[in-house]
Amino acid sequence: MNSYDITVLYAYHAEKERPVQDFPRQTLPAEKIQIIPVWEPDIYRPHKNCLDKVSLAEGTFTILLDEGDSFSERFLERMLQAALHPEMAFAMPALQSQKPLRRGEYFLLRDVEDLEVHIQEEPAVFPANLYGLLIRTSLLKEALLSTAFPCEAEKQALLYILGRIPRFRYLGTEILSYATSLECDHEYDIRCHTLEWYYEPFQKFLLPYLEQNGTTKDTDLLTQLYVIYMIKTRIGANEDNRNKHVISREEAENYCQLFSKALQYVSMSTLLCIQKVSHPARLHTRRLLLFLRLKKQDFSYYPKIRCTKEQMQLISDGEVFCELEQIPLRIIKIDYIDEKLEIDGTYNDFFSQQDAEVFARFGKREYPLVYNGRYARTKCFGVTYARMKTFHVSIPVEPSKEERILNFIFKVQGNEYIMDYSFPAHTSRFAKDFGYIYWRIGTYLSFWSRKGIHVVQSSKWKILKKEVALWLQMWKKKDGFYREQLPLKILNFLLQPYFTRQKIWLFMDKIYKGGDSSEYMYRYAIRQKDGIKKYYLLDKTSADYARMKAEGFQPLVRNSLKHRLVFLNADMVIASNSTVFSFNGYTFARSLPIRGNVHFDVACVQHGMSVQKIAIAQQRLRDNTNLYFCASKYEIQNLSKPEYDYMGYDALKLTGVPRYDGLKNRAQKILVISPTWRMQSALPPTGGTESVSRTYNPNFKETSYYKVYNSLINDPRLLGEARKYGYRIQYVLHPIVSPQKDDFVQNDLVEIIPSIGEMSYEKIFCEGALMVTDFSGVQFDFAYMRKPVIYLHHHDIPQHYEEGAFFYDTMGFGEICHTNDELIDVLCRYMKNDCQMPDLYRSRADDFFAFSDHHNCERIYPVMLEHEKKRTR
Repeated sequence: MNSYDITVLYAYHAEKERPVQDFPRQTLPAEKIQIIPVWEPDIYRPHKNCLDKVSLAEGTFTILLDEGDSFSERFLERMLQAALHPEMAFAMPALQSQKPLRRGEYFLLRDVEDLEVHIQEEPAVFPANLYGLLIRTSLLKEALLSTAFPCEAEKQALLYILGRIPRFRYLGTEILSYATSLECDHEYDIRCHTLEWYYEPFQKFLLPYLEQNGTTKDTDLLTQLYVIYMIKTRIGANEDNRNKHVISREEAENYCQLFSKALQYVSMSTLLCIQKVSHPARLHTRRLLLFLRLKKQDFSYYPKIRCTKEQMQLISDGEVFCELEQIPLRIIKIDYIDEKLEIDGTYNDFFSQQDAEVFARFGKREYPLVYNGRYARTKCFGVTYARMKTFHVSIPVEPSKEERILNFIFKVQGNEYIMDYSFPAHTSRFAKDFGYIYWRIGTYLSFWSRKGIHVVQSSKWKILKKEVALWLQMWKKKDGFYREQLPLKILNFLLQPYFTRQKIWLFMDKIYKGGDSSEYMYRYAIRQKDGIKKYYLLDKTSADYARMKAEGFQPLVRNSLKHRLVFLNADMVIASNSTVFSFNGYTFARSLPIRGNVHFDVACVQHGMSVQKIAIAQQRLRDNTNLYFCASKYEIQNLSKPEYDYMGYDALKLTGVPRYDGLKNRAQKILVISPTWRMQSALPPTGGTESVSRTYNPNFKETSYYKVYNSLINDPRLLGEARKYGYRIQYVLHPIVSPQKDDFVQNDLVEIIPSIGEMSYEKIFCEGALMVTDFSGVQFDFAYMRKPVIYLHHHDIPQHYEEGAFFYDTMGFGEICHTNDELIDVLCRYMKNDCQMPDLYRSRADDFFAFSDHHNCERIYPVMLEHEKKRTR
């Protein structure tokens, strides 16, 4: 008989082997718990040694936990009670990450307290690894001995265990808040940055296991769910901006053949039905279509349409893929200009355009949609796998006292269906969670209901009724998230007689950091006496706030009441960076109650140059950008492409950009190294907002980005030559990389400068003699002053920018290097020759820039004024 009830394999991940810290206090008596500390130094296999130590377990049950995990005092006691049932394979807690960026968890079922799961029926949840499971020790030892493949031992063990005993107990009330990232935590887990994670689990486990243990017709359900889960985690880690660039675009097609092979063992019933109830394997509909296409190995595949007078469905192999309500008409932007509703929208590309059509109906009139190529793609490994149908439609609002309703109609096989609406953008005007949101358009009032988008004659009484009803809706929201906005909403309504008489322009850079194009534009604008109220937004704790106050300016304080009111009533926002709402603290959820209030246009004055393929960030509707100021004809050329959707809107202006007014050459013997950031090396913004600096990434030192640049700034040959010629080196960190400053090894010749606090871009760029960068827009600052630029396009660092209208080999302002040694050779040559820009690159700069003076603000301001005169509130 075992002397212990439970053995805890307690993993710790310190750099050196050391005694483990105290185990959290438990109500289960200490003498009933055997704790085996296990040192896990390999961050790529965080529980490898624990599996080896299972042989030492003396408890009746065994559980694998990590130092730093958080759980209740009754955790082990309650898990033991559940696991003791003879028909249960193990007990599984609810898993929730301690990391701040994990919003939706793979293994946490909301509002589920306790659940008996049968893995071969309709499992609402299933484990992907052994971590956190309380398993009978004898069964676990037996399972680990049965593993036949060289990787994914934990999944093999679980397949064995659940093959023997297909039931387990899920305890939703026992939350295990885990400290060490799981493989589904693609923001934090280092494994998704390694090539092995993409290939070995498929080549050395999953595919051989499938071939050995199943057929394409009778693979057991858990194995099928593992196939879906393993593919899903790799796609999820590399979708859109999450692309880790481990699998190149060129390699993606061949790599995805592994997915296709594995999916042959997944039935259509599992793919289309079971996965919808199995939480860790659940797929949203766009991703589900990708899985179908991978399984069929046909990327032109569409489900078939089946319809009756009451219902339309999309069918794949006899199973329902989706219904019409899962193809909502997404209103991205709706505006009222020259007595017309100007609507930009999208809907899911789930059916062939030859089989059906979509059009708008307003009152009794019908209007065709004008389709365009605006960027609305979903990519994986940099390759597009899904597109939304994007369109624009103009709908005249002719004088009428009658109520009119706008609907979008799906017409197929002679049947017409009214499409459901979705309002996924800050500029959508409406929100389903707040049915009393209204939007004032001229003499009309517009609002959404289940019948459609209404347009009625406005009156003060109607407005008051809608406003008060909206206040009540905000108050009734249980979580209080909207209640805190209610005083602002009421105050803003009461102050409308004042604000409607004002013209307000809001200028903003990164808010936690000034000194960019918007500050230059603000400084010019504030001197113009035209009756427009102008505000420059900054965080009160930033060094730039103190600097501007000392210079006699009055920056608008971020998150102050005045800031909130100015934002709600601004007529124009002049911004150097995209995601205006995010910088002002509004997530998509937080902006819901104010969508009918905001009416500003956006003028982009740019942080860098728009010559790369950046449609995902800079297409017209990302920020409702109405004016886009450019310094080069090549920017205009790039932004005129269909995916940006600026053509026909008179938005692109060749004027120069404001911050170049401050670029005056005062070169000293300083080499400036300033690469851009990499999406795969940085954490996403905390809380979904860009208005605060990024948090520290604990895995940064494992990236090739860090290794290359840390090696460069500490290279003995570079430092020796710099001393020989009297040069200093400034390594300027991108704002997103700045939290990693202390990771870099310091030396006496290199100053590591984070882009926060009192640092001045203008001072650094004007005093630098030469710039080393990769793809950063700061290259253009140096080229504008006709100072030399050298590019480090290092073989070991994946790039996350694509060339658009600027090609480095024929248009770049300097030599392109691919290794540190090659770069140092070029740097030594430049230092020897006093860092002079060669004629070839000078002529390229002359061709690139439309202007080389310091009158950019002077050219921009009249354009903004003219736009203000034309716009209708």
